[in-house]
Amino acid sequence: MQHFLDRILSKVRLIFPFSYVRMVKRSLDKKGSSILDVGCGPGEAMKVFNPKRKFYTVGIDAYSPQLKQCQSTNSHDSLICVLLVFHGCSQRQGSLRVWLL
Repeated sequence: MQHFLDRILSKVRLIFPFSYVRMVKRSLDKKGSSILDVGCGPGEAMKVFNPKRKFYTVGIDAYSPQLKQCQSTNSHDSLICVLLVFHGCSQRQGSLRVWLL
């Protein structure tokens, strides 16, 4: 069953050449040396975008349990936990402030 699903997924990638992952991978500066991953979560994206660890990666997230998971998989070179505070009563009127911890 898994082999069958892999065959289908490989064809889907061919049908959708402008997928999110493919667009991001193509837009990476090949001469660059680092990636800032804002909202890195558990670090899954770096497994796709930086599998050979060519880039120095910094992951930023506000949810510390996911940063701990990210740290355990060693997907980023550095991790930053941020505290998000919203001011104002609506998204349009409010402002977003970020503190690095």
